[in-house]
Amino acid sequence: MQNNLNVPVFDLKSLLPPYHTHTLPTAGFYADTPVEVNIRGLTVKELKHLTASGRFDKKVFDQTIASCIKETVDLSKLLLQDYNFLVYLVRLYTSGSKASGRKRCKNQACNVDYSFDYDLTEKAETTFLEEVLPISKSVSLPRFKEQFGFDVVAEIKPLTRGDYLKIDKAIQQAADSAAKTGQPMSSYPLTELLKALIMSISGLPVQVPKDQLLDYLDPKEANLITSAYPDDIFGLSGKATTICPVCATEQEFVIPFTDIFFQ
Repeated sequence: MQNNLNVPVFDLKSLLPPYHTHTLPTAGFYADTPVEVNIRGLTVKELKHLTASGRFDKKVFDQTIASCIKETVDLSKLLLQDYNFLVYLVRLYTSGSKASGRKRCKNQACNVDYSFDYDLTEKAETTFLEEVLPISKSVSLPRFKEQFGFDVVAEIKPLTRGDYLKIDKAIQQAADSAAKTGQPMSSYPLTELLKALIMSISGLPVQVPKDQLLDYLDPKEANLITSAYPDDIFGLSGKATTICPVCATEQEFVIPFTDIFFQ
């Protein structure tokens, strides 16, 4: 393309890394999530932007990941499995398949902390949905029926990236508060997870705020809720076998297909 002065026109955007088309793990079987996206790796400017503040900012990170997708995608509404898949692709197209991790030797006599390399494309496996994933599921809480005769049902949703960010923020605030007051926060992460998963609770004879009721659920009920959507039916998974360089003990490393890749 040339202008009227016959001077070649050059657009710097043409130097962006190439886009690649990929089907998301939900594969069109969940709500309004796209079937596929066109995605590319990061530029040097974008990598610099991620580390400009000297700390890892999840909001800035998501804005940067979104800029690598040709289509307009609201990352906060994506299920975590789709979101982590996009992070994996950006990592793959930015830095290639070679990745590294750290592990502490499980041999107590050794206990050395060491780093190792592995190949992402060899270890990563993607499972795709093959049928519609419901936007919510009803989970009965049997203890209420057994003790009080009430059919109490919790309506559960799958976890999105937006949910995760809210949980992460709440946990960080709780951790800061615990550090100042010296109070423990061992059960706090589970409470925040349940808040994100439960859309509503019905069947009680009186109206009880969801957040108050959560404090009285037992571990079995919490497990019923958190396992309503199994983690292994779709998404990314991968493990690498590591060998301690000191004592040669073998152990497995679970690949973190999350924003940890860039931290």
